[in-house]
Amino acid sequence: MGADQNLDVFGTLAEAVGLTRDGELQGDWFQDPLGNPNGSKRGLSSMMYLDEQREALIAFVDDVLGAPDREEQGSAVWVPLFRDSGATIFVVVDEADNGARVGFGIEYDSGSSLPAISVSAHVPVFQFEREGAGALDISGAQPDWLVLGRDDAHIELAIRVIISNDAPAPGDLYIGAVAVGVDVPTSPSDDLEFSLGFERLQLPGTNAPRDFELTVDNINELGSDFLEFMTGLIQAQAEALDTTNPATAPFAALTGLAGLRSVPNIPPFPLESLITNGVSALTGWIESILSSAPARNAWLGQWAALLGGTVNSGRSAIEFSDGSLAGAVGLRVASSAARGLIITPWLEGSLRPQAGAEVKAQVDLLTLATLDGSIKAVPNLSLLAVFGQAAGMGSPLLAGDPAIGSIKTGITLAAGKPAFALTAHNVTLGGTNHELLDLSSPDAALDAAESLIDGALVSALATLGRPGEICSQLLGLDPPTGISGPSAIELLTDPLGKTAAYWNSLAASPAAMAVVLTSTQELITGNSTSISGTGTAADPWSIDLDPVALEVSIDERGVPEPNKRGYPASGSRWV
Repeated sequence: MGADQNLDVFGTLAEAVGLTRDGELQGDWFQDPLGNPNGSKRGLSSMMYLDEQREALIAFVDDVLGAPDREEQGSAVWVPLFRDSGATIFVVVDEADNGARVGFGIEYDSGSSLPAISVSAHVPVFQFEREGAGALDISGAQPDWLVLGRDDAHIELAIRVIISNDAPAPGDLYIGAVAVGVDVPTSPSDDLEFSLGFERLQLPGTNAPRDFELTVDNINELGSDFLEFMTGLIQAQAEALDTTNPATAPFAALTGLAGLRSVPNIPPFPLESLITNGVSALTGWIESILSSAPARNAWLGQWAALLGGTVNSGRSAIEFSDGSLAGAVGLRVASSAARGLIITPWLEGSLRPQAGAEVKAQVDLLTLATLDGSIKAVPNLSLLAVFGQAAGMGSPLLAGDPAIGSIKTGITLAAGKPAFALTAHNVTLGGTNHELLDLSSPDAALDAAESLIDGALVSALATLGRPGEICSQLLGLDPPTGISGPSAIELLTDPLGKTAAYWNSLAASPAAMAVVLTSTQELITGNSTSISGTGTAADPWSIDLDPVALEVSIDERGVPEPNKRGYPASGSRWV
């Protein structure tokens, strides 16, 4: 990217964050860069509300990421993030009637070899107020920002199969392509929508192909003989696919999981029944698969063949791995007391930079009750840091008695409410082994051995090497000599208060503060050279952030303030 292009991209970013308006610098932005969410004052908080800022943000992301360019599909803009092996991941920004919605999309294209298949999916996740739109729907128990679970928030799936690009012979039956679409509602008040279309369809005895969307209203126009023929044709094409050929294997897997190709334990797709009976036929077919473990695992096997993962039948999941990265997508299926099934699809991702330390995120996308069609979006979410044997370490974090095999800590979201999570695994205390100790609540944490948890957390952070040691120092778990820091339990029960008290004690000791600021410099830049200065207004500490430096001093209240509302504090400044 050349210098002129860099300037253009920077100008687009400046418009997106509200720093400029139509190219003119907004000087008051520096006093309040956040602005107002309703757009009365432009800033970071109005980026999704104002059309000009939102468009500039989309253009900036598109320009920075480069080719391929964004796509416009109706009111939605699909901005590609990355592409690999025929699949493209998008962030999707949709101008809905009652706000702006942001979600994620994926498109897969098998290539030019026939039959060719393309698959797309779109999941809306976030919602924002938008200039000129209707009132944002913030009803219900879910967070205001979550659009899943609300009216008109559909998960969209579409599959298109190109059978032939040749010109049809006059009078012969010809089908150029078949397209199937499913819109899955996430609100109980919405209905599932299904579409089946034929592109360049020429019926016997006619001479002009045309596109045709099949519905219950126009089914008689085609006749039952045609439906039987189409069902047989699709199944014959699917059975002929070579599952070992890389060009046709994805299509073979797709037809297998759709019940259009014979796969042991997967029932055939009820195409004729779907067209005549509607959604109930599709629901019954899905229930017949998910309610049977052999059928469910066979179905997941076809997904694994399509996506390139490995089936874990014990978890009913498809697992992926690439070096330190790992992921999984799976289903939990339970029987409802009132009949029907409770289906919960989930996603999991983890990063393990080294043995013994792992970051893991898991989200339940939704919970679907097949009996009444009720859907609860994102019922559970967790983001955890895992240390010890559960993260691949060969030995426990602490050996002997007391002993700890692993620690998991982070945040969880259940029923729309966030909470801290802290669990210790394979714990030995006083000769007694505990497979799990839940220390997430203050009462439970106080009942546990406080010194054991302190040592385990410091040991866990130490597995990250020097960055982990510095984090322990910044949190006060391993404070400088002469300074008392909070315990792990105190941090969990009062994180803001205990952290503030620790840093106030550092501010009262210039020598200790210099040690911590030097560690901060090392964490950011890798430079462990002691910082200069004494922390006074006349001789501030200087943190080398190459190519800039940050000078910090203690103000009259004894609190280090490098910046306050965009202006230097008394005796400190940005350099």
